[in-house]
Amino acid sequence: MRRRAGPGGVRGEPDLRGMEKGIREFLRAARGGPLRGGIARTPARVARAWKDDLLAGYREDPAAILAPLRLERSRDLVALKAIDFVSTCAHHLLPFHGKVHLAYLPEGRITGISRLARLVRCLSRRLQIQEDLTRQIVDALERHLVPRGAACVIEATHLCMIARGNRGSSGVVVTAAFSGIFEKDSSRRGQVLSLLGAGRRRKRRKRV
Repeated sequence: MRRRAGPGGVRGEPDLRGMEKGIREFLRAARGGPLRGGIARTPARVARAWKDDLLAGYREDPAAILAPLRLERSRDLVALKAIDFVSTCAHHLLPFHGKVHLAYLPEGRITGISRLARLVRCLSRRLQIQEDLTRQIVDALERHLVPRGAACVIEATHLCMIARGNRGSSGVVVTAAFSGIFEKDSSRRGQVLSLLGAGRRRKRRKRV
C-alpha cells in the first residue's frame, strides 16, 4: 500500500493483485492443496471485498470529511450517539463492530452532522485496534475543527474474543478518549459521558 499522507490522512490504494496472491497462498496452505471448484475464485472475490469495502477508509481523508461549514458558527455542544461501525482487528484480521458515541464543544467552527458519521466510517474501514480508533476520532475532531474539547466512546464486540480457542466470550469492550476541556475538567468529562449515555444497559469491560 503506497502512502501519500501523514497519520489519519489518505494512505493510498491497496494493492489488489498483491492481496489476491497472498489470499491464494493462504488458502492453499490452509487447505493443504490447490484450489478447485467454486473456491478457485475466492482469492479474487476476497481481495476485491477488502479493497472496495473493508479497507476503503484508506482512500478517504478526514481533513476533507470534516470541512467546516462556511456560513455557520457555534459554541454549543454537538453530540452524535450510536453510530454503527464495523472494523477489522489489526492483530487477528477478524472483525469487531458496535457503536460510536462522540461529541465536541466548538470554538465557533462546526461541520455537518452527517460528516461525523462519515469520519467514523473512514477511520473504522482500516486495519485498527479499538483503542487507536477511539483516539483517532478525537484527534481528527481536534485537528480539523479545533474545538474546546472532544470526546469519543466506543462499545464493540470482537470476533477474536468469541471465535478463537475456548474463549467463547461475548463481552462488550468499552474504550474512551478525550481532549481539551473534557480531558482537563473531570466535571465536564462526567457531563459529556452522561450525555452520550454509553453502555447504560450493558455489562461491559472497560479499557479507558
